[in-house]
Amino acid sequence: MSLELLKMLPAKSLSFETTHGGVPELTPSMIAAALGMGRLSDKASLYCRIKYQLQTELRNKLESKILVQDVLTWAVKENWICGTGLIPKLGMVALDEMLNESLCRKCNGTGEVKIDDKVNECNRCSGAGHQRFSKAEVARRLGIHRQHYSRTWADRYGRVLGVYVDCEYEIVDALKRLG
Repeated sequence: MSLELLKMLPAKSLSFETTHGGVPELTPSMIAAALGMGRLSDKASLYCRIKYQLQTELRNKLESKILVQDVLTWAVKENWICGTGLIPKLGMVALDEMLNESLCRKCNGTGEVKIDDKVNECNRCSGAGHQRFSKAEVARRLGIHRQHYSRTWADRYGRVLGVYVDCEYEIVDALKRLG
């Protein structure tokens, strides 16, 4: 089962919270029901609905949830020093990157490369299958100098990006249970 199944869901038409009976073939309703029964976390459910069902109106809700549950917790615990607005931007830019549809040129969107008859995670896209933003692009979007980003914010940004990657893996695991 793959993420391509999610593209079968009609945009903005189904709720992940309800389940109904089905027919023997795989339908959008069955996919939505399976994901609902897969007990996705709130973050993964919102992410799935934004990315695969194009419910972009939920974006602020997801960004706020990740900001409050993850990013601000790290910022306080680790005493991050920054100007106002930078911390919320981390989540916004990371979500932009995850929603980016440009396929990775190294793995052609599979997230894996074959080296010496062994399949490995693509190191260029970290297994995501899509083209990552460059450090310069992330710094520009955050509104900070590239060197400052590399010294102080790159690891922090990577952690925020990892929250969205975890959402993606959670969705994949739920889809694997379909069949």
